[in-house]
Order: sequence, then C-alpha cells, then structure tokens
Amino acid sequence: MIKIKNKEFDKVNTKISFDNYFVTNNGKKRKGISPYISFNIDNIYIDIETIYDIKWLKNMKLNQEIDINKYITNILYEEENRCEQLYDIKYCLITKIKEDTFNIKLQCKENEIIIDENIIIGG
Repeated sequence: MIKIKNKEFDKVNTKISFDNYFVTNNGKKRKGISPYISFNIDNIYIDIETIYDIKWLKNMKLNQEIDINKYITNILYEEENRCEQLYDIKYCLITKIKEDTFNIKLQCKENEIIIDENIIIGG
C-alpha cells in the first residue's frame, strides 16, 4: 500500500535494480552493491536510491527491522511532468519477512507519502 496526500493505492508495480556504490564516511571508503527501488502507481513514480548493501540485507535475521534512513541517498517523486527530490524523510524501515522478501515502510512529509510494501530482493 502506498498513500499519497491521503489517497491510498493498493495496486503498485515495483521494480528492484542493483547498482554499485562508492562512498566515503568519516575518512573510510566503502563500496558495494545496493538496491534501487522503484514504485509505479497510476503514472506516479517514486524511486528510492540506497547505499544499504545487498550483503547486509542477506545477513538480516527473519523479522529483524532496521532503520535504513541514513542509507537513503535520494528519493525522486514524479507525476504529471513534475519531478522533485524528497528530503524530509520521517523514517525508512526495512524488515526481513522471508529469505528474499522484505517489507519497506517509509514516511515522507513532503507530498504526505507513506509506503508500506513487500518487495523481493534477489541478487
């Protein structure tokens, strides 16, 4: 389920792709492969770019919930020829519910977006 400005959408097309990332944090370099999560809802697109490594996802325990907010590098919101970056993320939680299936919960104050979707992450 995705809710945008109090309108709820149950039919959501989800696409997961993977990309390499390279970051420097506190002088330490880190690289890996992370998911890029795309939601398509009635010609509304929400893309979440992360640097949360696929290895960390695979090592999560069942029912373990992790706040990955600090690993979100970009959220794009696009509708009707309007595209904007979203910055005001209240939380982004991911829970492992099966071996390659996760639940992602995200709330963003801009555009009043709430995401509560199961996603399959292989790789």
